[in-house]
Amino acid sequence: MKIHNNLRSGQKIEIEVAENGERALYYSKIEEVIDDTTYIITAPVGRRTYSLLSVSDIVRVIYNLKFSIYTFEAEVMGRQKSNESILIKLKRVSEIYKIQRRNYYRLNAMVSVVIRFHPAGEENSEKIIKNFETVDISGGGIKLASNQLFIVNSNVSILINIPGIEREVIEGKVVRCEISEERHGLYQTGIQFTKIPKKVRYIIEQYILNKQREYLRKGIT
Repeated sequence: MKIHNNLRSGQKIEIEVAENGERALYYSKIEEVIDDTTYIITAPVGRRTYSLLSVSDIVRVIYNLKFSIYTFEAEVMGRQKSNESILIKLKRVSEIYKIQRRNYYRLNAMVSVVIRFHPAGEENSEKIIKNFETVDISGGGIKLASNQLFIVNSNVSILINIPGIEREVIEGKVVRCEISEERHGLYQTGIQFTKIPKKVRYIIEQYILNKQREYLRKGIT
């Protein structure tokens, strides 16, 4: 489905540019929407520097809207000065694409989680609460490597230590628990999220995107 221009003045955006053979990320804002494909933005800024860009540069624009992430490519058409500020004129040269979430990207990362569950062999007892660390995480679930045997198809409750959602309870289902071939004496457990607020999933996905960018800057694959 073709996505029409949904950018408005004041919208915060991210600009990906090619620098020395690598992709660098800067932050900017839509200053003015001239028409469906032409925008005036503030000079993209990084942690310590600005990127003034050059005419004819092709950049990627990324932005969030209503818990969805959109992207398109744009060409730098020119620069102008306004009240001591530098503004950049962009022309969209591709369709607008919504980043799909049907297949959630799994990030290899250790994130602290708290899980409430029935231990194997104790299905009729009270659920217990234990701390774990993930092996990977996505918008659709988590994977653990631990000495805990979980009951496949059992329901669990999860708290994830990511800023902004630490107190948000996520309901999940154990879809896999098997002896790890890579880590002796441990079980690999896959947990699928079954009930998760849209905003919480969005924050997890933003965390993953930020970590991906951090890994790229550090040369970690």
